[in-house]
Amino acid sequence: MKIISGKFKGKEICSPQRGAVRPTMSATKVSLFAILENLTDFTNTRILDLYAGSGALGFESLSRGARHVTFVENNKKITECIYKTAKSLCLEKNHEYKIACISVDRFVEKSTKYENDNEKFDIIFSDAPYISNVLNGEALIKKILATKIFTKEAIFVIETPSDIGMPEIIENKCNNTVATIFKTRKFGNTSVYFYSLF
Repeated sequence: MKIISGKFKGKEICSPQRGAVRPTMSATKVSLFAILENLTDFTNTRILDLYAGSGALGFESLSRGARHVTFVENNKKITECIYKTAKSLCLEKNHEYKIACISVDRFVEKSTKYENDNEKFDIIFSDAPYISNVLNGEALIKKILATKIFTKEAIFVIETPSDIGMPEIIENKCNNTVATIFKTRKFGNTSVYFYSLF
C-alpha cells in the first residue's frame, strides 16, 4: 500500500497482517481526497483518524500538508505499523503525529477539554471495522458532537457498509449541535458520508 499524492507520494505504508484491518481501497481514497481537496486546503489542518488501522488516511493527509494527525487504534500490534511508517517518513512524534492506543469509544469519552482552538480537529475520519461491537457511525458522531474536539468548520468523513446507511441529520440535543450530510459516495459495498456542522 502506497501514499497516493503529495510530498510522500509513492512512499510505502506498513500493512498489518492480512485480515487484521480493512484498508480503504485506493480508488476510494483517490475519490475521497479529491472531494476533500475541493472543500478545504489541507495545509495546517489537524486530522483525527479514528479506527486508524494502517493509518493510510492520516498519512495521506500529512502528505498533502496537514499539520498534525492523531491516530486512534486499539490494537497494539497494528499501532506498531503506524509507528514504522511514521519513522520511515521522518515524522516528528507528538508534533506531526500522535498515536492513541485506545478504543475509539474511550478516546471520545476522554476528549472533553480541548479548549484551545489550536488543538481541535478540522477533519475527522472514521473507517470502523465491519463488526457489531464498535460504535456505529451515527452513535459515534453523536458522541463527538458532545465534545469540544472539532473546529466550527470541521468535516466528518464516515465509511460504512453500503447496506447500513446514515441519517441525513445527526443532532446532539444536549448542546444543540447538528451535523448534516452534504455529500455521499458509494464504492462497491462501501459508502462514504461527508458531514459538516449545521
